[in-house]
Amino acid sequence: MRIVMPLFQFRYLDSEPFHFSGKEFRIDKFDSVDEIPEVDIFSKYDVDHMHLESWAVVFENDDIEKYKIKINMLLLSFRIFSKGKPPFIKYRLCKENIKKCSRLSTPMTYIHEFEKDLLPHSVSDLERIDQGFKALIEMDAISYEHHNGQNCIEEDPTPYRCHNALYFMYLAIHTTHWIDSFMFLMSTLEAIFSKDKRKGATKTICTRVSSFLESKPRCEYTDIDHLYDIRSRIVHGNIMAKKDPGKNLKELHHLQYIVIECMKKILQEKVCLKFIDKKTRDSYLGTLNVSR
Repeated sequence: MRIVMPLFQFRYLDSEPFHFSGKEFRIDKFDSVDEIPEVDIFSKYDVDHMHLESWAVVFENDDIEKYKIKINMLLLSFRIFSKGKPPFIKYRLCKENIKKCSRLSTPMTYIHEFEKDLLPHSVSDLERIDQGFKALIEMDAISYEHHNGQNCIEEDPTPYRCHNALYFMYLAIHTTHWIDSFMFLMSTLEAIFSKDKRKGATKTICTRVSSFLESKPRCEYTDIDHLYDIRSRIVHGNIMAKKDPGKNLKELHHLQYIVIECMKKILQEKVCLKFIDKKTRDSYLGTLNVSR
C-alpha cells in the first residue's frame, strides 16, 4: 500500500528522497497532478492547496495497521527537533484504495506570535529528526513491550507514563485552543515527572523538571512554579477559557519550550529506559533533587 501525504510548510535543500528508519517512510517529490485521486472528499480548495506543495511524506508498506501512529511520531519529531515552525500534513492520498484517503480535521497548530519561521531542512537536519523518530518509537513501545499489552494500572503504572506523555504532547500541538494546549503540555510533564502519590505534586514537578534541565534560562524552579500556578488557576476557574488568548499565548509558548527541551533530552539520552518499571523510575527521579 502506498499512501502519500503532502508536506506543507516544508523546504528542503537537497533534491534526492530521504528515507527514514525502517524504510517505510520517505520524503519524496510530490507530483500533485499524478498523486491526487478524483474523490468527492477533496474540494477544489483542497486540490488547489495541495497543488502548491512540491514535497510529501510517502508511506509504502503492505502492513498499514500502525502507519498513522508512526506518522504522528515522525511529525512529533519534526516538532521537537526542527528549528522554527515544523512542517505538517493535512491530507492522506491513496490511489490504490480511495477509502484510505482522508482530510485531517485538526492539523498541527502553531503559536505564530512567538514561533520563528522554519529554515530549509538539510540532510543533516533530517538525520537528526530521524534519530528522534526512532527514539520516539522506542519510547512509546516501552508501554507495550514491558507488560505485553496487558492492563496493569494498579500493579505498576510506570511504563504507561511514556505513552501518555507522548499522547498528551500530540494533543497539545493539534488543538486550536490555547487553554487545551496548556493543560495537555502540563499533563505531559506530569506524566513523566510526577510522583505516584498526590501530595506535594507542585513542588515535585517544579523540582524535578528544573533539575532535569539543569535550571538553564527559562527552565528554573520559579519558571515552572509560575506555569504550574497558571495550570491551577485554570482548573479552579480563576482564568477564563475564551477565544482570544491575548497575553496567555506568551505563557503557552514558554511552557511549550520547556516541554520540548525535556523531550529532546529524554530522547537523546534514552531517559525513557529508566521507565521500564517503578523501581528503576523512582531511583532515577530520586536523583533530580535540586532545590529552589
